[in-house]
Amino acid sequence: GANRDLQTAINQLAAKLPADKKTSLLNQLQSVKAALGTDLGNQTDPSTGKTFTAALDDLVAQSQAETETDDQLQATLAKVLDAVLAKLAEGIKAATPAEV
Repeated sequence: GANRDLQTAINQLAAKLPADKKTSLLNQLQSVKAALGTDLGNQTDPSTGKTFTAALDDLVAQSQAETETDDQLQATLAKVLDAVLAKLAEGIKAATPAEV
């Protein structure tokens, strides 16, 4: 039991996000939210069913709770940004006349 408790404590410590990375990630998330604004931020990511703003808010909560590593949070952020780019491309394609 003691070994299990020790391993759990080690795992939790290893999973904690260092303060400098946490601050950097939170600043990055805030910048992304500001760049998306309300128009794009309120659009829904078809793969998750959440708005982009809600997905970013989830990332903020996860970084605050320190339930994910920096790499995991960055990977999730990359997926959100990929979905945003796909949504932008979809909008541009829909607005472009067929002749172009």
